[in-house]
Amino acid sequence: MVEPKFPHPTWLLDDDGASMRAFGPLMARNGLGGFVYSMAHGWGPKPLENLQSFAGTNGDGTLLYPAEIVGGVGPMPSIRLMLLRDAMEDVELKRTVGTWPAMSLDGFAGTLSNDTAGHVPTNAATLIKREGVPDTRVSWRIDAKRQNLIVNFRASKPQSGDYVAVELAPSDIEKRPEKWRFVATRKGNRAVEKRTREGHFRFEAGAFRTTVKDQGDFYSVEMTIPLAVLEGATKFRFDALRRTSVNGAKITIYAHSRTGDPYAMPVIDLQAKRG
Repeated sequence: MVEPKFPHPTWLLDDDGASMRAFGPLMARNGLGGFVYSMAHGWGPKPLENLQSFAGTNGDGTLLYPAEIVGGVGPMPSIRLMLLRDAMEDVELKRTVGTWPAMSLDGFAGTLSNDTAGHVPTNAATLIKREGVPDTRVSWRIDAKRQNLIVNFRASKPQSGDYVAVELAPSDIEKRPEKWRFVATRKGNRAVEKRTREGHFRFEAGAFRTTVKDQGDFYSVEMTIPLAVLEGATKFRFDALRRTSVNGAKITIYAHSRTGDPYAMPVIDLQAKRG
């Protein structure tokens, strides 16, 4: 129904497509053979303008659209329904190969952890890579006064509509369910977004700064992200991603969490001693 909400993966319009896709690994890892969804066609009189449910969520109970509103006939699948198909294919892939790829933290030189351990970050580079997707390298550091997180991307084979982003979340996300996303496009545009249980919000970029250099066969981005958004927290979760196109399809690749799951994001500890 209308639960759970962020930071758990949902089928709502407020969440990333990766949230829908995450159900494949969740089902496969936990041996789930199916699921129940209450209604797939719960649209109102203006389904392209308003898909809010009785509980105030967006897209709950709506996986199909009436194709007549765009000149077609019969049911029209939503992008979320097509992503659910991909998630089911992921389950079949797991059954075929037997295991899921392990999450790798190579290149971070012990600066990240999936629990509460960690060190002050260094500037080691990590390769964000998936078969068939152009390579992206990302490195990061904390400035001397520990006021900003500075992240550098180098993205090869840039495509139209490319962007890179950094996601931050509290280390105690079970108590503070929120996630920040800092976005920089290849064209130099930037945006700051926040996701909570109440929805998806966009903020003025403010102190968030970016520098973009387009070199033709690659583009580089430097982000300066104010840690003030974390309200003084000395531990926080971190991930980096690239959104690009492959054969006309939009692809999102993460450095660590694979699907953007904040619980799978490694933790940075600003108080840990240098290794």
